[in-house]
Amino acid sequence: MRRRAGFTLVELVVVMAIVGILLTLATLYFSKMTTTRNIEKETRQLLADINAARTQAMFGKQPTAITFQPNSYTIVGTATRTTSVHYNLTLSDGSSIAGQTVNFDTGGMASSTSGSTLTLMVNPTNSGASVDCIIIDTARTSLGGMVNASCTIK
Repeated sequence: MRRRAGFTLVELVVVMAIVGILLTLATLYFSKMTTTRNIEKETRQLLADINAARTQAMFGKQPTAITFQPNSYTIVGTATRTTSVHYNLTLSDGSSIAGQTVNFDTGGMASSTSGSTLTLMVNPTNSGASVDCIIIDTARTSLGGMVNASCTIK
């Protein structure tokens, strides 16, 4: 009997099953990686907007305020701009950020409705994002990552 070159049906089915499993794992990893990167991107954009509001208050010689809502924030200064966010914003303890306002005076000093320091998170927590929280202090705004329910400055 003559042997034919090629693959058997069983071999092809096994290879297709292995490829399917690998594609499934890759898709799950890619989805988590995309979520992580989007949280980091949104956190960095929020930090840039907060710093821009502080700078606008100093150089424009006009107080500027940022009011936070769970899905947006509004900057009021020389112009008013509302920015929507994809991930919910909360305070560091997980409570609602709705109505929290940070005011920057003409010297760039911040004060918030909750006290001198405001720590906010871009949710979901435990996403694996290296940066997902921001600490707004009187004279400084810092980027951080949530570790054991507190924002650690990066």
